Amino acid sequence: MSSTNDSMNEINLIERKRQANVAFDLWSLKKSRYDKGILLLGSVTEDRIEDEPEETYDKIVVSMVCIDCVLGKLGRVSRDEKTMKKVFYAWCLNKFTYRDCVLTEKEIESFTEGYRTAFLKKNEEGDPLNPMNPELPEGATYLPTVKYIKAKKASAGDNAKIALRKALTPDQQISNTVFSNEFRRRWRRAIKKVYLLARKEFEGGDEEDETEKDEAKEAEDAEKAALGEDEKEDEEQKDDEGDKNKKNDKEEEEDLDDVDYKEAESMTHETFEVSTGRWRNFLYKYGIQVMEKMLEEDEDRLKEKMAEEENEKMAEAKRAYEGFVKKKDMIRIRMPNEPDRVVGGHWKPPRLDFSKNGVVRKKQTAIPLNTVQMMRGSGLRYVHALNKGKNGNEADLERCQKEMLDTGFVHKENFKPDSDSDADDDEVRYKKEKKNNKASKIQRAAEKSRREGCKKSFDLWRTKKELSERATKALYAVDKPSSLEDPDEAVNLWIEVGKALKAIDRNLYKDWVAWTDGFQSGYKCQVLWDFFPPKCCDVHSAAYSGMRDTFLKLLRPGLNYKKVFESQCRKKWNKWEKFCDEKDKDMDEYVKKQMKTDKSLTKDEALDMMELTDRDMKSVMKSLGLKLEGEELRRLMDAFDKNGDGTVSKDEFLSFVNPAATDSRPVTRGDTSAVLEHKCIFETTCCWTGMPNAFVVTKQMTKKGENDPGVKMCKKKDGSYRRIVELPERRKRWDILKSFGLLDDLGVDDLEEMEDVEIPKKCEMAKWDSLNLFEGKKGGEEDEEDDYDDEDDDEYGDEEDRAAKSKRVKYARKALRTLYDFSTDNRAALNLKEMMEKGKPPPAPQLWSAEIGHEEVGDGYDALTDSLLLCWRAKSNSLVAFFQLEMSGPLGSKEQQNNEFKEIFRDPPNSDYEPQYKHWITPNPRLLPNTTYSFRIRAFNGFGPGPYTRMDFTTQPVAPPTPVLVKAGTNVVTIKWKFGTLLNQNFASLKKVFTELAGDASNPMSRMDLLLYLERSMPDLLLFLRSTNLGDGDDVSLYDAIESHNDDNIYYKEVERYQEMVTDDSKSTVSLTRTKYVVEQCSSQSEDTWEHVWRGSAGQAMLKGLEMGETYRYRVFTVNVDGLRGAPSEEIVVNTLVDTPAPLRLSGNRGGVKSNTVKLNWSEEDVTGGVRKSGQGYEKVLAAWTKSEGAGDDNGVSVDMVFSQYDHNKNETIDGADLLALLQDLGVHPSEERIRDAWSELENGGNVSFEDFNRWWKDRKVTYVVKRKEVDGTGKGGDIVSYRGTSIGCEVGGLLPNTKYEFALRVVTPNSYSKFSDGLVVVTAPAATPAPVVVETNDKDVLLKVGYGQGGGSCFLVEKKLIKGMKGGSVNGVAIKKGIEAGWVNVFKGGERLVKCTGLLPNCLYQFRCKASNEKGVSGAYSPVIMVSTRERRVVMRPTNAPEVFVIECTRDAVVGDLILFTERLFTKGGKLVGGPGGGGGGVSMKMSGGVMTPRLSVGSVGSWGSGAGKKTGEEAEFAGERTVAARVLSMRKGGQGGKKKYIRMEVAWSSVSDRKRCADFVLKGGVVVERLEGDIYSFETFRGRWEDEEERA
Repeated sequence: MSSTNDSMNEINLIERKRQANVAFDLWSLKKSRYDKGILLLGSVTEDRIEDEPEETYDKIVVSMVCIDCVLGKLGRVSRDEKTMKKVFYAWCLNKFTYRDCVLTEKEIESFTEGYRTAFLKKNEEGDPLNPMNPELPEGATYLPTVKYIKAKKASAGDNAKIALRKALTPDQQISNTVFSNEFRRRWRRAIKKVYLLARKEFEGGDEEDETEKDEAKEAEDAEKAALGEDEKEDEEQKDDEGDKNKKNDKEEEEDLDDVDYKEAESMTHETFEVSTGRWRNFLYKYGIQVMEKMLEEDEDRLKEKMAEEENEKMAEAKRAYEGFVKKKDMIRIRMPNEPDRVVGGHWKPPRLDFSKNGVVRKKQTAIPLNTVQMMRGSGLRYVHALNKGKNGNEADLERCQKEMLDTGFVHKENFKPDSDSDADDDEVRYKKEKKNNKASKIQRAAEKSRREGCKKSFDLWRTKKELSERATKALYAVDKPSSLEDPDEAVNLWIEVGKALKAIDRNLYKDWVAWTDGFQSGYKCQVLWDFFPPKCCDVHSAAYSGMRDTFLKLLRPGLNYKKVFESQCRKKWNKWEKFCDEKDKDMDEYVKKQMKTDKSLTKDEALDMMELTDRDMKSVMKSLGLKLEGEELRRLMDAFDKNGDGTVSKDEFLSFVNPAATDSRPVTRGDTSAVLEHKCIFETTCCWTGMPNAFVVTKQMTKKGENDPGVKMCKKKDGSYRRIVELPERRKRWDILKSFGLLDDLGVDDLEEMEDVEIPKKCEMAKWDSLNLFEGKKGGEEDEEDDYDDEDDDEYGDEEDRAAKSKRVKYARKALRTLYDFSTDNRAALNLKEMMEKGKPPPAPQLWSAEIGHEEVGDGYDALTDSLLLCWRAKSNSLVAFFQLEMSGPLGSKEQQNNEFKEIFRDPPNSDYEPQYKHWITPNPRLLPNTTYSFRIRAFNGFGPGPYTRMDFTTQPVAPPTPVLVKAGTNVVTIKWKFGTLLNQNFASLKKVFTELAGDASNPMSRMDLLLYLERSMPDLLLFLRSTNLGDGDDVSLYDAIESHNDDNIYYKEVERYQEMVTDDSKSTVSLTRTKYVVEQCSSQSEDTWEHVWRGSAGQAMLKGLEMGETYRYRVFTVNVDGLRGAPSEEIVVNTLVDTPAPLRLSGNRGGVKSNTVKLNWSEEDVTGGVRKSGQGYEKVLAAWTKSEGAGDDNGVSVDMVFSQYDHNKNETIDGADLLALLQDLGVHPSEERIRDAWSELENGGNVSFEDFNRWWKDRKVTYVVKRKEVDGTGKGGDIVSYRGTSIGCEVGGLLPNTKYEFALRVVTPNSYSKFSDGLVVVTAPAATPAPVVVETNDKDVLLKVGYGQGGGSCFLVEKKLIKGMKGGSVNGVAIKKGIEAGWVNVFKGGERLVKCTGLLPNCLYQFRCKASNEKGVSGAYSPVIMVSTRERRVVMRPTNAPEVFVIECTRDAVVGDLILFTERLFTKGGKLVGGPGGGGGGVSMKMSGGVMTPRLSVGSVGSWGSGAGKKTGEEAEFAGERTVAARVLSMRKGGQGGKKKYIRMEVAWSSVSDRKRCADFVLKGGVVVERLEGDIYSFETFRGRWEDEEERA
């Protein structure tokens, strides 16, 4: 007994522990949920409350209710108990404000009159300041906002007045009461909502795991996808979202009203017969989990907000930086390149003279006036100005730009567009400055002249050096004069050799003296050498010259002579003004006196004409940093003073020191020598004897010493004298020259008689060696004679030697010929001796090819295309017996790569002939054009062959093929002249087909005839057309292009135009000749002038910079590697396109779109904009007005000349048959429409006059072409021209309803056209729908079935209209009147075929109509109107009235809208339905009883199905009962493998089960949408209800 008690006690103990653990777990759960709820409630952000107050409140209050359910404290609790309701209430008091709180009558009356007037609102229509709120009951009184108001805390020292002021007013107390009442109302509503959620959650019966839920969800999604409802639901959700939300809210409110609050307040897991775990999971899902999700959303929002702020900061920083960079770029200046630094710098004269004068050159410090001046010399490439001018005022940027332009530096980066200017204007300004900048032009001209002069100087030096060497070698072959027996002959030889050597090089004096070998004294040699031409002046003398030293001291680079000279003139003018003011003299008269003129002069005129004295020039030299005194200053004054008045003008001074007319002399070596070449002065040098320093010239103011022997006095205009002292040696030299008879040519015996002979202005040395570096520039002196002679020296001349025409070279070569004449025999003997002693083969000869223009070649470019004329000659002093010429193959050939040569000519062929030194290369077969061949030649003599001279020569290129137009744009065209060989063969075959079918390639033929002929007779050529794609980026074959064109006829020129667009499939070969092509544009057809516009090696060229809608003429020629130009190709005339028009527009927006027509309009196009913008039109206007030659030229295309080619009768008319050819010659695409348009405009009795044609061509009449394309599922369709005319609008007909079309516009002018505009996609309106069919009527709703007309549609729009109320109805007359006044009202918009029109009045007559809309929202016409009468009382669908409703048997003919009745068998396993979508299968049969059809369930055997189910699941399925379903057919679809199965989608009206106890959970509620196989529904008899319009059911 005791053991039993112990066992019982132990069991009780275990049970108590278990209960204690359960209690503790429950307490722990409640505490954690309570604490977690408080924590999450405190984490709700104020931003969420402000952004979504009502949504946030609803979620929170439901969560709080769920937590209180866990705590078990939904009902009444004591004041001390902790609940989430109290926590939430405290939270609402502090943080939440209720909105639109509807007040009761008692609450309204509790407020004072003033408070009611100020704060209370009434929900009524007609108040503009307070619009009606549709969410509130009509006529309700409400408070817009209600927030709990707390009284201020009273303190002990407050008196009654203060305490009263801190206390709440009665209205505030009532407002707090309203707040509390609203809280309680919403709390109760939340309890009911949780109850509804729980009932929906648990109404399925048994618990399902998550996997089953996911599978169900996936099945539902698959079902929707199969039915195509996903996209439809998305679209409908956007359109009807507001209506659905309102509807859902309304339904939810109705459901909440049906819930019993007492039952909801006491809900537990037992209420819904679920387990405790599932109940707690539900409460956690709608409680804590919702709050956590809100917290996560708040954190995400915060992160997104922070990210947005960070992105905004980054964007703002980026904008600021870009603005800064843009601003800096606007004031950025490109500096000129600094000259290379010279180590040690350039020499400058010293500033200080420590002997006596002190400061010679003042320290000059220039204050920089702008950024460029400040930063010059820094080495920076870019600098930034300080600021930019505004409102037309100059600032640092403008001053810097002006500084750059003034110095001649024009750079594109210094012309930047700003906000106030146009980029095109700046581009034009840059080009204008680049072309016309004065300083830049002077610099470029000076630099060009300097380069040419340097080249010329080098050529002269090289030639003189070569001649000097040859003269020295020839001199020693001349017999010495001492070896001759005849004294006179010896003297004559001595003199002639000296003259020849002096003419070659004056530095050969020592060689002449050495060759003389004591025949004459050295003094006599010096006297005659100075006399021999060329004689020198003081400047060009090789001896010491004070004049030359003075000039070298003056001419220093970098000095601004002009600025200093003008500054001295201004100082002189200021002195004159000061003098006149002090002496009270007339300034004008004084200026006339000083300037020695009778004309009144302005200050600028006087400064420009002013002349400076020697004293002024001394100041000028001092300002330049030069110390010139005494004789140096006197020499300068005498050199510059041409009229001898003792003054120097600005032109006289600057023309010498600065012949390039720049502000300052450039720092360039050699300029000083080049300047001195222009100045010749005979002051101390005797111009007759050539004696240097023959005179001593000094300046004195009196005639003192004029009678001294050898002294001559010359008086100047300023009153000074020049004392000229002749040295005795001059007379001695005169006597020596006279003794040799060298002065006989002068015709004067005495030296005194030479004083009356005029001294030459230029010495012979200057004339012979003049190097005009500044030729043709302002300020340069012109020579008396040209530097170059046009006569060529055949014996010694070299065609490429620039020095060949120099006088020095001419005289030197003539002198060298003299030396050769004196040494002929001796040189031959020496050469023979040298050859015998040191014999060797001849050196390599010179070899070249004759060019176009040679007397044997001719001037035509087509010469030398298949032959070459080779010329050669032996080098000088080489002995040659004959030449051997050999030839290899073309460059890159096997012979050339293997270095294989064959002898082709021997010159002379044998010893009986003389050499020809040339040979025509004309092999058989002939040479290939534009091909490089290798040749070599060598010379033979008795010592054997010499080395080879190897050269490559290229034949003249032939004319390229006629260019064809590849692509045209508004400002650019692409032409092509190089095609593949196979491609040319196929197109040649196509041309042959044209000739056979049309009689001539220029005649048109039918496109279809051409394609049919190719298909029958030439399938290979047809295959070529189909497999060859156009090269415009689209996969369009040549066949498609020919077939799909709008014209019925085709011309071969159109096929030729396709030829250049075809993708060239020929293999590209490397051109070993490196051929270049040059494209020329005709600038004047009448003058036949052409300009080069493109050069390259490609076979096509893109020509840019053209005008819009203009006509141009081009041709192409080839230039080979040797620079030889070939014959030009045939000319091509092209027209640039006009601007692409803007896209088409619909007339009246959507109102212009009908089911079969569309109205379009567009903007009028201006096709003359290109000429107007470029500013070139005025030239043509002037040319036409003056009737000058070329007036008809338009970019090289003369309409007059082209027209005259077809004017056979010379009466300015052509036959109409020639119009096509005329347009083709003008580059017009010869389509049938364009020919028709031109003929309609120009035809006059079958002819076309030039006046009409020229006016039509120039007027640029615009024709608009509208094409359309039906866009099918692939996005492609055929193009059809819908309109062609001059109007700016049209109506396109013949369209299909609800069809997508793409329309595009093209502009056509007489000479050009545009690309098609961007497409305008238009969907035509749907066709009118059939009249709606009435399926079912009730008291307040009608079920209609609607359908689309031809072409279908996207959605339906159903409208209703109340006509009248029927007699005996119970509806209020006011409601009927209001409905009638409303007219047509929209009741439905969507894509469903079944439309349930609700909100009708009972026992009333309505009209319904329908129309369809397309995807663009364009509606079609309305359907016919139908009349429907609603019922007086509502008919409810119940199982009890099934025999009266389902009276027609279905024989697999159910349609959408049918209400059908069928039965399913239910099988369960483990309490769950198993089997198909309905859980079973079966049918229903009916029997007739007393004339009434009654449903009869017939249950078949299910053993086979159950056995199968048992095999799969391991246990048998149990038959539970049957389910009878009444449902409305919504849609049908095909599915399964191969689409053989048919599924019917239905909405359940009601259902019933055979066993209420076992199958109660399997009853389908009304409104549930289900889907069944058609075979399952028709397994047994199935019935349907009758339609209201049964006749229209089909």
